[in-house]
Amino acid sequence: MTTDLDPPLVLVVDDDSDTRELYRMVLESVGYRVEDAANVRAASTVLSRIVPDAVLTDWLLPDGDGLDVCHALRGRGATRTVPVVAVSGLTFDGEGEARARQEGVVTFLEKPTDPDAILGASRDALMVGTERRLRAAAERAKRYAEHVSRHRRLTDRAGCPAEAEALLRRAAARSGDSVALMIADDSAHYVAASGPTRELTGYDASELTALSVWDLTPLADTVEGHGLWKQFIATGVQQGHYVLRRRDGKPIEAQYVALANIAPGWHVSAIAEVPHMPVSLGPM
Repeated sequence: MTTDLDPPLVLVVDDDSDTRELYRMVLESVGYRVEDAANVRAASTVLSRIVPDAVLTDWLLPDGDGLDVCHALRGRGATRTVPVVAVSGLTFDGEGEARARQEGVVTFLEKPTDPDAILGASRDALMVGTERRLRAAAERAKRYAEHVSRHRRLTDRAGCPAEAEALLRRAAARSGDSVALMIADDSAHYVAASGPTRELTGYDASELTALSVWDLTPLADTVEGHGLWKQFIATGVQQGHYVLRRRDGKPIEAQYVALANIAPGWHVSAIAEVPHMPVSLGPM
């Protein structure tokens, strides 16, 4: 990786020590960090000191079930958006699955579970968790921008770059170390940036203000490219993956959520590097 990101951290919750060890071996063999817990209470204790990127939990536990693990996550601001992979020997009915999804479960696996299924589900959960963090960061920046707009009674233009920098610093402080935030104007030129911008792009935040989105993305500075930018502004939201061009020329696979019109003339993007985690152990 071109940035100093830590490998993703997975919390494994299962009352069977052999199962926990198996999951740990599978996940660590491809680069994940792993913490584990034997029950809901132990998981809650672990969550008081770490913020995992995903949770892999057995559904039936000695002191509760997977929903209780979900509630432990939702009860803390730092872990509220962490995705959960549920593993069970039981089959979920429609109502049970819907309830579990409402509480944060993104994937269901049946026991016995093979290693590739664990890796695939963990990778999918990482993508969901990153999207949730990015959306939360972008929406947080939007709320702060709307506050600035109301305070200054902005109607037809954005505030000054210093205001953009201030609101992004505020949003970035609550968005985690992996999320970069950037504001661009109607012409696609950057106004401000915050968070791990330099680590992600190779540019300092101050240097980015001399650039446009065309300098970092595959979107071409052409009539077609400008048309796509105008389409984004008109639709109001865009998300997905793209290859970000760093200052040193190295391509970075990035995941993003972009919100248009967070204030007149301001459009925010929340961006994070995508960790390249295998979804298979390969030939044995």
